Amino acid sequence: MTVLGSLVIVNAGVLAGLVLSQLNREGAPFIAIGWAGESIEMRHMFDLFAQPDHRAIYASLLHWYGLPMWTLGGITEAKLPDQQAAAEAALTIMADAVVGGHMIHDIGFMESAYTGSLTQLALCDDIIGWVKSFLAPVEISDELLGLDVIDEIGPSGTYLLHKHPRRHARGRWQPRVFSRESHHAWEEAGSKDATAHAVVEEAERRAPPS
Repeated sequence: MTVLGSLVIVNAGVLAGLVLSQLNREGAPFIAIGWAGESIEMRHMFDLFAQPDHRAIYASLLHWYGLPMWTLGGITEAKLPDQQAAAEAALTIMADAVVGGHMIHDIGFMESAYTGSLTQLALCDDIIGWVKSFLAPVEISDELLGLDVIDEIGPSGTYLLHKHPRRHARGRWQPRVFSRESHHAWEEAGSKDATAHAVVEEAERRAPPS
C-alpha cells in the first residue's frame, strides 16, 4: 500500500523482464514502464491510473538506469469527458512531460482504462500542444527579439501593420478545440463548450475525404 513498497515490487519485475529479454536476445530493444506503483482505490477496489502518488519517483530511477520508459498520461478515472477528465488528463500529461517520459501511453483512456473516448482524445491533443509549447526551448536571435522593429515602430505605432508580426504569427501554437474567440463570436457559433467542440473536431478528422 505504501508508495515505496509498491515501487520496489514493480522495479523487481521491470529488471527481471530486462534480464530475460537480454538473455533471449542480447541487445533487444527494451522500454520500461515509467509510472511504476500499482494503486488500488480501497473504497471501490479499482486500479488507479491518474493518481499523483507514484509519478516522477520511478521515472527518476529509470533515468538513473539509463532506460527508456513509457508513462501514463492523458488518463482519467472520470466516466465522461468532463471537468475531472480535463483536469486529470492535463495534470498527468504535464507530469509525464516534466519527468521526461519517452513515450506517453493511455491518451484518451477513461474510467481506469476500462473506457476509451475519441472526444477525450481530441481534448488531450490540445493539452499536449499546450504542454509542448510550454516546454519548448527558447531560441534567442536578433530576428526574434525584434529590437530594430520596436525602435522603428515606437510607442505610438501599430505592430500589426509591420511585416515582422506576419512572419511569425503562424509560429505560435494554436488550439484545435479550446475556445479563444470573443464572447460574441462564441455565442454566434452556438455557445458550444470544449466537449462539444471536441466531438466536432474528432468527427471531422474521421470523415472520409470528399
